[in-house]
Amino acid sequence: MAAAAGGELWRERQRAADIARVLALYRPLLDAYVVEFFAEDLWAQLPPSWQAALAAAPAPQLAARLLEPPGTSAGTGAGTGAAAVWPLSLLAFRATAQALAFPRHRHRPRRQRSGPAEFRHNRSQSAALHPLLRKHVKPKKQHEIRRLGKVVKRLSEAAGCDRVVDVGSGQGHLSRVLAFGLGLPVSAVEADGRLVQAAERFDRELLRALRKAHARGDEVPLSPRPPEHVAGRLDPRAPWPAVRAMLRQHPKVVAFFSLALLLAPLVESLILLDRLLFLRERGFQCALVPLFDPLLSPRNLVLVAAKCPLGPVLAALEDDSSEDEDEDGGGDEAAVQG
Repeated sequence: MAAAAGGELWRERQRAADIARVLALYRPLLDAYVVEFFAEDLWAQLPPSWQAALAAAPAPQLAARLLEPPGTSAGTGAGTGAAAVWPLSLLAFRATAQALAFPRHRHRPRRQRSGPAEFRHNRSQSAALHPLLRKHVKPKKQHEIRRLGKVVKRLSEAAGCDRVVDVGSGQGHLSRVLAFGLGLPVSAVEADGRLVQAAERFDRELLRALRKAHARGDEVPLSPRPPEHVAGRLDPRAPWPAVRAMLRQHPKVVAFFSLALLLAPLVESLILLDRLLFLRERGFQCALVPLFDPLLSPRNLVLVAAKCPLGPVLAALEDDSSEDEDEDGGGDEAAVQG
């Protein structure tokens, strides 16, 4: 068991080192901002062979060739109608970025690809989330906070924690699920004071609805204890004036930053690996879980860590995934403070 754990740690370190080397090689792409595209002449910084290939492909074909998995017709360029043959260096760039990023598929292959079963009857309302917790929440977020809430609840029970801290809580949608829906003590931390005010307003709306339901004698399986909201500093920034005279070069802007988008999963993977290695080297049990449905929430990886064994928690996640597939209607990150 110790040898297996040591081998896994070595592989994680090696993957992190490989990603770091690739990102260092293409650092100019990562450091580029749209506002600098014209001022710094970013297009001219690409190899000439890349410029010719990228400029020849309309945006839909470019997305297909850059972002689709290797081995598909879109990934090889077949069937896209693009006449230009891409240089090997550009193909190698695409293949390397795709190979090193973490896969985003769920624990078990889905038998249907029409989206989660919780939205089967109503595409905008999760049937698995209480109606009072769905208010003001988009379907993608409903799916995320329901799934993540279950994980935080199980981790809290396993670790014996007495408070959950939701960092970057926004309008408090996850915090409300944790506090009202799952009965956890929650501190919600958000830097934007306007979002904190919105979160507190939504909390008050939910509390009023709860009181009305109780006055009618209705059974509502929600806790009456709201999360505690903490506001940080507010640092508003004026919008950039992203220039109408330059809009005719829009296809080149799209092509250039599509390359940067191809590296984005690598950046996310390296950040998650760095955090995972930090925790694992300090004795935590860790796992990177593709928790959300990638069709609904592409950034679906969640880092789960605890001092206690994670086997039961991860096994329960497998069961949850099966239930989500079988039932008919039925990075974010959350820190657990012990």
